[in-house]
Amino acid sequence: MQPVFTAELMRDCDRRAIEEAHVPGIVLMENASRGAVDAIENKYGTLDGKTLVIVCGKGNNGGDGYGVARHALNRGARVTCAQLFPDQERRGDARLNLEILLVEKDVNSDVAFHDIHSPKDLAELLVLESPDLIVDAVLGTGFTGRVDEFLSAVFTTMNEFGCPIVALDIPSGIHADTGTVGGNAVIADLTPTMGGLKQGLLFGDGFEHSGEIVVVDIGMPPSVTMGSPCDTWLVDEEDVWPLLMPHRFDVHKYQNGSIFLIAGSPGLTGAATLASEAALRAGGGMVWLGVPASLNPILEEKLTEVMTVPLAENADHMVSMAAWDTIVSFLSRADAAVVGPGMGRNEETGELIRRVIHEAAIPLVIDADALFALVGYTDVLKDAPAPRILTPHAGEFARLVGKSSRDLPADRIAMTVEFTGTHNVTLVLKGAPTITADPGGAAYINSSGNPGMATAGSGDVLSGIIAAFLTRELPVTDAVSGAVYIHGAAGDIAAARIGENGLISGDLLDALPQALKAVENVWKPAE
Repeated sequence: MQPVFTAELMRDCDRRAIEEAHVPGIVLMENASRGAVDAIENKYGTLDGKTLVIVCGKGNNGGDGYGVARHALNRGARVTCAQLFPDQERRGDARLNLEILLVEKDVNSDVAFHDIHSPKDLAELLVLESPDLIVDAVLGTGFTGRVDEFLSAVFTTMNEFGCPIVALDIPSGIHADTGTVGGNAVIADLTPTMGGLKQGLLFGDGFEHSGEIVVVDIGMPPSVTMGSPCDTWLVDEEDVWPLLMPHRFDVHKYQNGSIFLIAGSPGLTGAATLASEAALRAGGGMVWLGVPASLNPILEEKLTEVMTVPLAENADHMVSMAAWDTIVSFLSRADAAVVGPGMGRNEETGELIRRVIHEAAIPLVIDADALFALVGYTDVLKDAPAPRILTPHAGEFARLVGKSSRDLPADRIAMTVEFTGTHNVTLVLKGAPTITADPGGAAYINSSGNPGMATAGSGDVLSGIIAAFLTRELPVTDAVSGAVYIHGAAGDIAAARIGENGLISGDLLDALPQALKAVENVWKPAE
């Protein structure tokens, strides 16, 4: 898996590369600059004959910019460095790269420097030079807080000029850990990020502002990056295919995994249908669906392969405590279970849900109305006899921790890891992107999926897929993060076929076999 760093962890890698591995900082900067130019040419073609305006700050991000200027010159570009701060404010490796370029200025007419005292100065320079590319080398990953009025106007000038923008390491104005905008930020088309992925590139405005993201190898020894305490990872197809090993040829349905779902209430039979069919589609060999007895005829009509189980119900036609013995019987026969989709919010039903959560001796996915039933009762999670997997969206998570969505911390990874450690659960925080966090403090960021999946029932499909993956002989976190990836991959396949705007959750079910087949084909490549 590809590691994802906070700004602090990346700085620590830089420090260790310099102090422990004895790689000079200027060498790291040189590799970063050359790698960024490689990324630029890979996207936009040769720089020979192109004009670049590089907007330089005073820190190491500006130093990267001066390095990019030199390498671009070597490849035939014409370069103008737009300097936002006086030369004397530059120190260390950034100063050295500037001095190297100043020597080049004396003998090469294709490099120029302009001091920018106002946004108008930059606007006039851009009109004069009419660049093919603007390079953002202003702030980098050290930025926190809000940009001042001057920088905000500079970023607006860059964004509105109308040519592609390349941001070095991270778009200026974006918080490297949270992806939030500090008042205003550069909107890039390409972001070569140095040494490793930064959290802020994958979330919210950070993702929207970054365009194509390319990780640049800056020459850190493996002992530095692999020895980092970083425990956040990006999950992609390469990480999922080992989880779907081919079955033995003599396998039977019970060996493929048995799943019991408790779901449904009046008006919400769709949630039960989607979750149970997803469990089958994702590889479950036997799926039982427990529903309120009065709804059983409806579900029997809707479902063919899923076996329905009528459960005792209360006056609201929701599952009641009288169903407990039947539920225990099926939990004892299953390898994994799901509780919550469409169950409703009756007080007695909530009590039943909490008992299932507290006592079920198999891995249990807790979703939707089961999450509602947990509000104020999260203590039942700590002593559960088997893994518990919670799948809230941000609103449900906020309710669980007694906050409003607006009051949740900006750092979603730190927030989820804290919760899982406190409550000894695996948490799937649904969103863009979805995060899976485990009790040991690791977090896994999903790389698949699209906005069309923000539709009713999508989470029910995810719950079923997770349950199916939990029946495989896999570590819980691998199973859950792999299921999240497959869910998103099915959404991507569906969106490619019918578009994002018309996508519904049933389309995810239809695309699930194709998503699984794409991963399985790694084991069975086409001849």
